[in-house]
Amino acid sequence: MKNRGNILVVVLAVFLLASVSAAGYFYLQYRRIKPEPTKTQLVPSGTLIPTQARDKTVNWKEYTNSRFGFKLKYPDSWYVDDKSNNNYVFINAEKEKQMTLASSSGNIVIWLMSEDVKAKTIDDFMDNFMSSINPATGTKENIVYKYLNKTTVGGKNAWLTTGGCCGSNGKNIFVLGDRKLLVITLEEITNPDFSKNIPIYDQILGTFKFIEGTPEEPRVTVPVANSKVTNPLTISGTVPPGWMFEGVFPLKLTDATGKVIAEGRGKETVPGSWQSGKAAVFSAKITFSTTAKSGLLVLSNDNPGGDPAKLKSFSIPVNF
Repeated sequence: MKNRGNILVVVLAVFLLASVSAAGYFYLQYRRIKPEPTKTQLVPSGTLIPTQARDKTVNWKEYTNSRFGFKLKYPDSWYVDDKSNNNYVFINAEKEKQMTLASSSGNIVIWLMSEDVKAKTIDDFMDNFMSSINPATGTKENIVYKYLNKTTVGGKNAWLTTGGCCGSNGKNIFVLGDRKLLVITLEEITNPDFSKNIPIYDQILGTFKFIEGTPEEPRVTVPVANSKVTNPLTISGTVPPGWMFEGVFPLKLTDATGKVIAEGRGKETVPGSWQSGKAAVFSAKITFSTTAKSGLLVLSNDNPGGDPAKLKSFSIPVNF
């Protein structure tokens, strides 16, 4: 009887221990799967809940310049003029018209300052450029730039200055892309809308991007279209791949009727660049004499085979 009592005690003890273990196990499982109570954040009445900022440039027009090597967006109601001057792009809010540097006050001007910068970085170029400016008289054109700070545009390091050709409050961005130096300016001079255009200038800079590729047509940097030319005529610019053969191509000066006044050849300025697959910089000089008042400077691709289907030409108007 005593042994049977001991056995019963042991069985009860084991049963109680198993029950407690099972209860503990199921409790822990319950705690794991029980969802946490949702925490409600109360927003005081009248509090504005921030939303994602709207891109104000989403409906803007897009402009691309393959020669300068960039693209950007500008307001739908604004205008772009890249015909008045070969080295400048004017972006203005006034009306669609031929722009000049003198008439671009308060608007945005993009200047291709150089197509073949030797400096490797914008800091190297600007250190040398700024040190060459006399603080009292400026450059030979009496232009004075004042350094403000360094920034980035289109993923490239850039310098922000005031002054220059755009008045004491004008803004200039100097930026270097693929050896081309661009100056992106918001001109001040006398325009009362200068301050109003600052946000638009900043937004346009925010859309600015450098692009890769080559121009589809030649660009003449000297002389400027519609300018008066004199004898001898110095010519410079760039031509696309395939326009040169053995580093040269033909060009001519004609009067308004198409009569040839003089002929010459454009020549690569960097030996071998005509085979680089990129736009090649050229220069030329021709002598002429004419009684005509106006005419054309005509560039043609070198077409050694003489195939008319492969002949290309490009011209700009000039005055005599």
